[in-house]
Amino acid sequence: MKHLLRVDEPYIRTNQGSAFVQAIILAHENISDMALINYSNLYCNFKNEYQNIDLEFLNSSWEYYRSIGLADMSLFHRNVLVMKQFAMFLKERIDQNNYLLLYSVDEYYLPYTQHYMIRHYEHDTYIYGYEDNDFYVMGYLNDMLQTIRVSQEDISKAFFSSFLKESTTFCTFKINQNVHVNYDIDMMLEGLEEYLYRGSVDEERQLATGIGVYDVIDKYLEHCFDCDLFPEKMNIKVFRTIWEHKKMLCAKFQERQIINDEFRQSLYKCELEALAIFRMSLKFMKSGEKDILNSMRSGLRKLRIKECDVIIKIINEIKP
Repeated sequence: MKHLLRVDEPYIRTNQGSAFVQAIILAHENISDMALINYSNLYCNFKNEYQNIDLEFLNSSWEYYRSIGLADMSLFHRNVLVMKQFAMFLKERIDQNNYLLLYSVDEYYLPYTQHYMIRHYEHDTYIYGYEDNDFYVMGYLNDMLQTIRVSQEDISKAFFSSFLKESTTFCTFKINQNVHVNYDIDMMLEGLEEYLYRGSVDEERQLATGIGVYDVIDKYLEHCFDCDLFPEKMNIKVFRTIWEHKKMLCAKFQERQIINDEFRQSLYKCELEALAIFRMSLKFMKSGEKDILNSMRSGLRKLRIKECDVIIKIINEIKP
């Protein structure tokens, strides 16, 4: 028996959960335009005087899509389930067109992970189908987000591992087929305006949004330089997310002829500059050359100026 639910190639691939949700959104024609309307804004959490930061797309989680009525979700607790029947229980959910969000699994039991049979490590995994005695998951293999076939036995062991808390849960995620989202220029521009004009840094909450994330990232790089950060400790996901944000800006206008070629080229140049900064972060991880950090700071400052300039021009061009 085989049942695979639809997933498409996501634009974003840094955060496994967000990528999975976007792959689902893109695969459903009734709401696929939401992927172009959304994903305009960013938020950044920072701790310990900018020693640790995380960057993510705002409104990119499964909870957001549930809250606006595009999807339904149900929560299940491990302590009321039986391991021997778990695979069948998941397959029944898939047969009802539910994607599966396993928030906590023990990667010690998952062959595609670097922790397989080496050490216990709690992580998440996401299931979109099954075939015979295997599940299909979206996860990282060799540092690349891929669709992977994993035995049902391994998934069951990973979820019921004694390493995890008894209170472990998972959710189903099902697209609402009665809702239709059309490409809405005004809604998309509102997202860009929020990113550009209402971004801020809240020191008390240790949270930055919109264009304000650049300030936090700059201070993070300053900290990395001053404290002689071990190169392998750098959070390169931050810089990959910056690049993917520029990719999303390009994608928003690639399919729609609503801006001229000059603006599209300007956006593409921003994407290339963001990619160059991400590659610098990879180079720093390998070499540890501190001068690279200064080059990254300089590159981000220039990117911020260019990005703001082109977004302002696009908004003024499109808005009545």
